[in-house]
Amino acid sequence: VGVAYTDTTTGEECLLDADEVILSAGALATAGLLLASGVGPAVDLAALEIPLVADLPVGQELQTRAKVGVLHTFHGESVRPKGAIEFPAFPAMGKPAPTSYMRTQPNIWAMIRSPLADAEGPDAIADLVIWANSNTDETTCPEPGQTAVAFNVSAMLPKSRGSVTLAPDGSGGHRVVWRPNFLADGHASAVMSYGIKLVRDMLASDPQKRFSQLEPAGTAANEAHIAAKATTFWHDSCTAPIGRVVDQ
Repeated sequence: VGVAYTDTTTGEECLLDADEVILSAGALATAGLLLASGVGPAVDLAALEIPLVADLPVGQELQTRAKVGVLHTFHGESVRPKGAIEFPAFPAMGKPAPTSYMRTQPNIWAMIRSPLADAEGPDAIADLVIWANSNTDETTCPEPGQTAVAFNVSAMLPKSRGSVTLAPDGSGGHRVVWRPNFLADGHASAVMSYGIKLVRDMLASDPQKRFSQLEPAGTAANEAHIAAKATTFWHDSCTAPIGRVVDQ
């Protein structure tokens, strides 16, 4: 029992003996490694000419959270910190050089139960998160010196299911294909649309009228904005149902 692998630096084929192997590479890479090793749906692996080890639904129940930004201009004194934060190199994670990120002010977060939440009572879980930050490029503002504030809206309890599969990479190997599918059933879109309305109503109540909405434009553009701009919140899970406990 163990792991056979190739050292990508030297090209050496290696074998690591072990009494037990724990594969913990994240929801995407774990599923990809299992599929490439012959653990997954038999039909899919046969199409890729990967020898079958175990016919299991690896990669078939991907859950991930969608988010979308609602951009506003802030008409007031900016409180954005200046300068940058330096992060060192981390070659083991594919980051060979130091990285510099602009400083941003602390985010403001709110966890909310929308009207679309399923559960009721004291054990109910928030299904909507809204957070704001002002790290958006100032060039997006209509006038120089203004601050663009991004209010991010995320549906936290996805009902849609995506997948992680393999496809030929063109060089004899395989690449991981990520299909989040988070807007498939309309639930996440409806939750985020409700969140956009909350943001709009909240900022409209500001007595000093310091915010102007940049996008989405108008009050009826929520669904189109979500369809065009929604992206992942990178909380992928449930792609490797190979043990006795399977997430639902």
